[in-house]
Amino acid sequence: YDASEYAAQKAINRRSASAAVRLESAVSPGWVHDYQLIAAGPDAIQMKIRRDGKVQNTAVYVVLGIDCAGQRDVLGHWVGDGGEGTSFWLSVLSDLQARGVADIFIACVDGLTGFSDAIAAIFPRTAVQRCVIHQVRQSLTYVAWKDRKAFAADLRTISTREVAETRLLELGERWGGQYAVAVRSWERAWDQLAT
Repeated sequence: YDASEYAAQKAINRRSASAAVRLESAVSPGWVHDYQLIAAGPDAIQMKIRRDGKVQNTAVYVVLGIDCAGQRDVLGHWVGDGGEGTSFWLSVLSDLQARGVADIFIACVDGLTGFSDAIAAIFPRTAVQRCVIHQVRQSLTYVAWKDRKAFAADLRTISTREVAETRLLELGERWGGQYAVAVRSWERAWDQLAT
């Protein structure tokens, strides 16, 4: 669906809901009602947390949202256990839905296992967009140090959707034999990267 039409329709439905959301959050932290998001995305902070008498590095996932009025909010944070998959992300998104997130237009994700599937299950109309920076970092881990600059230079040519598909094919022709895993990671994630 069209982003401007979507935003206009949601803005009409919401009227002054943005102010109500901020007031509701101030009165009862963590609870939001009838909240539509233009964009949402998780990010992780690595923290040292004591568990069972041991101090461990643990990911604390923070979900950020931007509403139709452009207001940015931290929607919550969840402590990971090291095995975050579809069930973990389903519980996070179900919690957001129960707290009042009615719809998400675009979800920006960084390739977390099961997150795209969880989004499709809870918010089926959401467009999932893969973070290009995380994709670049992930794919460069498969490239030898001596070739990283040349490989990254070829990645930079993948800019607009019209040019990008041709450049992606060229990247595959040039580097596919030597760094097949890195090139395949771009090909597999292409639909989400090009969103």
